[in-house]
Order: sequence, then structure tokens, then C-alpha cells
Amino acid sequence: MRLANTHGMGIAMVMRGWDGRGLVLGIWLLGVFVQCLSVAGLLAVTVFMGTGVAHAQNASPAAPAAVEVGVVQAASETVPLFREFPSRIEAAESVEIRARVEGFLATIEFAEGSTVKKGDLLFTIDPSQFDESVRNAQAALNKAKTDLEAAKRGVEVLKARADLAKSMATWINAQQDAKRYKTLVVNDFVSKQEYDQAVTTERESAAVVEANKALLTQAEVNQDAEIARNQAAVESAEAQLAQAQLNLSYTKLYAPVSGRIGTAQVKPGGLVGRSESTLLATITTIDPIYVVFQIDEKDYIQVARRNAERAKQVGQEGMPPTFQLTLADGSLYEHGGTLNMVGSTVDASTGALTIRAAFPNPDTLLRDGQFARIRAEADSLENAVTIPQKAVQQLQGMNFVYVVKSDSTVEERKVKTSDRVGARMVIKEGLNAGETVVVDGVQKLRPGMKVAPKPASS
Repeated sequence: MRLANTHGMGIAMVMRGWDGRGLVLGIWLLGVFVQCLSVAGLLAVTVFMGTGVAHAQNASPAAPAAVEVGVVQAASETVPLFREFPSRIEAAESVEIRARVEGFLATIEFAEGSTVKKGDLLFTIDPSQFDESVRNAQAALNKAKTDLEAAKRGVEVLKARADLAKSMATWINAQQDAKRYKTLVVNDFVSKQEYDQAVTTERESAAVVEANKALLTQAEVNQDAEIARNQAAVESAEAQLAQAQLNLSYTKLYAPVSGRIGTAQVKPGGLVGRSESTLLATITTIDPIYVVFQIDEKDYIQVARRNAERAKQVGQEGMPPTFQLTLADGSLYEHGGTLNMVGSTVDASTGALTIRAAFPNPDTLLRDGQFARIRAEADSLENAVTIPQKAVQQLQGMNFVYVVKSDSTVEERKVKTSDRVGARMVIKEGLNAGETVVVDGVQKLRPGMKVAPKPASS
């Protein structure tokens, strides 16, 4: 209040007079007032902050809430042991689609890279010239058949037979006349000249008969030859028609097998089939698909013996798939494979044997030419400690798990892993059967954190 009054007095003095001493005194009093206000504000802030700090120091910290996690107990079980080998995926079949006639490619009836079924139309070649060839071959066949029918009717043979019959009748009459004249000439009822003429006529008629017989025989021979010739012409025309129809059918190319088709090697408008059967596309069968790998003698013996043991235990028909496949991304392929082929000999230079396994591929995930790692069961391990694979965490090349202790806190524990069996991992060191490990919610944990465990979701 005193400061305020002083300030007011200074202002009043300034207002009363504008002489030099009054102005200086007023400015001085104003500066003193501002400094006093600053000091008072600083004291108030200091007192307020001190009070807040005291309250904060006296307050007790709140306990962190327990983190809810899904857990499982490490199991003890007998698990199979696998040998793993690099492998290459191959199509069971690779079929080339080639043009078998020459012509211009008209259409492509499939999407490149798609799956086609056996019997699907793939390509068409311009059929114009082949349609014309079929029509010409059909006309040639019709003519050959007509000629054959004419040959079978045997017009020349019929005429020769008619001539022979006529000459036979004439000869018979001549024979009768000669015989009658012979009797008459003895009794002088006819002259000797008339008798001789009758005999001559009879002989000439006989000669005509013989000639007509020869003509008939020749006509029959000619007819047989004509029939044979025309029959051959018909057969040749039929063969030409069949070839023309076959060539026409080659203008439509269908899928001979089901599988995945690659890119079209020729585009519409391109000439195909000239002097060679042009490659148009390739189909690879994809279900089932083969996986080929090399195995040394020692591993082969172990795998073969293990399979024999399993066959004795469950029977050949009840055996589960022999092989598993690990894909390039490290995931386990969901379908198991079976033995398809064992090489006949061991490579003397490498000591390896070629094995081929067949895997179902209904989703076409596996492609020809891919690389993978194939696993074959070679032995079994009893009392192995296993946990879900997703419980195992990795950091800087080390594997660890979160173990829930009796006080419901978690411990980060390093472990050594072995084989993977389905979705479970075999733990060689660092974990005992029956211990509780975190499966769900691992990303929220830090060593020593309090957790609220519950059974993990399956």
C-alpha cells in the first residue's frame, strides 16, 4: 500500500508541473514501482512451486497394473528328429504345345500364367486353306466312288455277254442247218453248193462264239482291274480326306493335360509351323508336384530304416507323409510329401543318391524351379521339452523365452533350440518340462514385469 501511495504521489507531482525536477522524480518513482512488483511476483511463484514439490514428495507412487498374457506349460514328449536337405521343386510333367500345321496364328484363348484344364482350347490357326483342302478331298472321294460304282456295273462285260449269247444262238442255228442240209444233199434235195455254204456258216458261227468268249473273258479281266483301280482311288481319296480333316483339326490346339501354362511364344498374326513344329507355349502340371534332392549314403540308410520301423508300427497304408518342406521364407509347407522315386545308383563322385518326393499342391503355391529345404524323419527323441514355436523370441541371433515365476513376474531366459515339429519347437537347453512360458502378449513384456497369466489361445 505504501508503494502504491508513493507511486500515486509521484504521478501527482508529474501532473502538477512539468518542470525538469518533477519529470525526473516521476520517472524514478515509476521504475521503483515496477521493480517492487517483479520481486513480489517472483516470491509468489517460488512459494507455489515449493508447496507443489513438497506435496509430490509426500505422495506414494501407484503400483503398475499386471499385464495380461497367454501362457502354456512346457511339455515332455517323444518327437521325431529330421534331417534337412536342399531341394529343387520340379513339375511332374512339362508339355510343349507346338503348331503341327503351317498357317497364321488367329487367336490365343487363355490368360498367360493361368491354370488350364485338360481339353481347354488354347490357340487357333487360320483354317481357310484347310477348309478348302477338306472340300477338295471330299470331291475327289465322291468321284472315286462314282467311278467304282460304274466299274462294278461292268457295262463292257454286259455287252460282251450279250454278244456271246447272240453268237451262240447263231451258231446253234448254223449247226442245225448244216445237219439238215447234210441229209438233204444225200437225197439231192439241196445242191452240194448249198450244203457247203451251210457248213461254212456253221464254222464261221463257231469262230464268232469263240471270239466272243475271248472278248467276254477280257472284259471281265478289264472289269476286275477297273474295280481294283477305282477301289484304290476311293481308298486314296478317303486317306486324303482324313488327312485334310486331321490338318483342319490341328488348327485348334487344346490342352493335353491340366496345369499352369506359361507365356505365348507367338502372337496372333505370326506365321507358325513352317518347316518345323513351332513352340507356342508350355504347360507344367502342378498338382502333385515333385521335390528332388540329393542325400548321402549315411542319411539315406537312417531315413530308410526309420521308414521301415514306422511301416511296421502303423502299416504301410497308415503311414503319415514321409517328408516335410520348409519354404524360402522359413515357413513349413502345410502338406506332407511321400516318396516317389529313389535313384538306381549312388553317384561315385559325390556319394549322393537322388531322391524324388511328391507333394500335393492344391493351392498352386509351389512352382516349378523353386528352391526349398526338405525334411525327412531319421530318428526320434524321447522326453523332449517342447513349446509352441511362437513362444521363442529372437534378439541379435539369440533365442529366449519369457518364463513366468511363482511370484507372477516374468524372467527373460536364453534357450537353445533343436528341431521344429509342426508348430512346436524342441528346446535342448534352458527350459524344463512343466515350466510356464508366455505365448501371447510377448511384445508387451520386460524382464521383471508383473503379469496376469491365462491359458493361451489355441
